[in-house]
Amino acid sequence: MTPLKAKVIMVVNLRNALYQINRILLADYIKLVIIALL
Repeated sequence: MTPLKAKVIMVVNLRNALYQINRILLADYIKLVIIALL
């Protein structure tokens, strides 16, 4: 495992984690908007 490959894997994992967090936050935000509109 080269340092570069390790770095790439780390960045990909980080991006996946951020994507998951953003999806959760977006879902919560949409729920709040729907509640506000009702």
